[in-house]
Amino acid sequence: MDVKSEINHLSVTQKELVIEAPAEVVQEEFNKVYARLSRSVKVAGFRPGKVPRSVIKQKFYREARDTVASQLLPQTIRAALEPYHLDPIAEPKIYDLSLQEGQSLRFRTTVEVRPQIETIHYQGLRLTKTVKAATEAEVDAALERLRQQHSQLVPLDDRPAEVGDFATVTLWSRTVPAAPGQVIEIEIGGQDVLPAFSESLRGLPVGETRRFSVAYPSGYHSAELAGKQVEYEVKLEALRFKELPDLDDEFPITIGEDFETLADFRSELKRRLQALHEAEADEALRQTALQHLVDAHPFEVPESMVRHQLEQRLTQLAQAVAAQGIDPKSADIDWQALAHHERENASRDVRAALLLQEIAEREAIAVSNAELDAEINSLAAQRHESPIQLRGRLTKEGSLDSMKNELRHRKALEGVVRAAVVEREVVDGDA
Repeated sequence: MDVKSEINHLSVTQKELVIEAPAEVVQEEFNKVYARLSRSVKVAGFRPGKVPRSVIKQKFYREARDTVASQLLPQTIRAALEPYHLDPIAEPKIYDLSLQEGQSLRFRTTVEVRPQIETIHYQGLRLTKTVKAATEAEVDAALERLRQQHSQLVPLDDRPAEVGDFATVTLWSRTVPAAPGQVIEIEIGGQDVLPAFSESLRGLPVGETRRFSVAYPSGYHSAELAGKQVEYEVKLEALRFKELPDLDDEFPITIGEDFETLADFRSELKRRLQALHEAEADEALRQTALQHLVDAHPFEVPESMVRHQLEQRLTQLAQAVAAQGIDPKSADIDWQALAHHERENASRDVRAALLLQEIAEREAIAVSNAELDAEINSLAAQRHESPIQLRGRLTKEGSLDSMKNELRHRKALEGVVRAAVVEREVVDGDA
């Protein structure tokens, strides 16, 4: 298409173009639209497909003009951008549109583009990898977690309830007398249990009842209970205590580990913990390298990309709040202030992504089908989902390209770390 255009560089990411397409192109498109309309519209007094063009113009000109605009504007913008090698990253905005049959098409448009990164310094960064040394205290804590995971709940009825016991209770709300009793399980003194519930059960024998009240905080996750004082009656139906396995040479076998002695198992746990600290240090090193890149290249980033990233961040935060049983809309959160605070982080994310994309292009980094398959398999295992189902869902959502792009960025960042001068530092895990 023969298009005339002038460009005005508003900024490194914003470009304005004044565009004109010839009248014959406009008329040709109008002719096509009139032809389609004449075959499809019904007008009283005329047979289908025999409606004169003059009648079509009189009755459907506005509809025809809108159709011509929807067809011609994208084509014209693409043709106008081509000589400038511009690739818009958001929908172009149209201003001062002049479109009439038999006349040239004229309008202004602003497009947002990725910034051109002329120089980028990403090789030979000086970084420090700080690794925490695994300690005996961490091994002790790991063993205690394993004891808790492999504990058994043992029934008891020879003493009243204590903190740490697991109680089966029937609970009635005396505030709502007609409400039926609920049978629930409560860990007395558990971190997810309101203190008033634990206190109501302490010292209570099996089979006995007790009345108590709960003052729910205003920010409680249940809107029906938030800020209210509720009277309850509770009956202790059954009581169990947690029996932990002994920490002896039989313990590894008890939990399915193939070690003859507890000392051997402790050594293995320490090795695993050290490997975990190494992985954490590697990730911290990657993030440090990325921060170095972002700080060293403070270029302007596209506003649309920042808005998109900010929306993603706020959506993730809202989902995290909802996962706690709290309605994000009624939560005590100033979302406007939070959006203002998160905007800088969103801008940093966008700058980081653009830098990694540039590095990937310069280094000709690609993601193979095998690498994509491995990523899908890993993600499916984490989500307890079949890889075939996950791939199908990602394909349906159009997310495969995004995943592939993330993998490409990850490989680019790993290349930056490999090309860096890294000093290893081991710190005391107790520090």
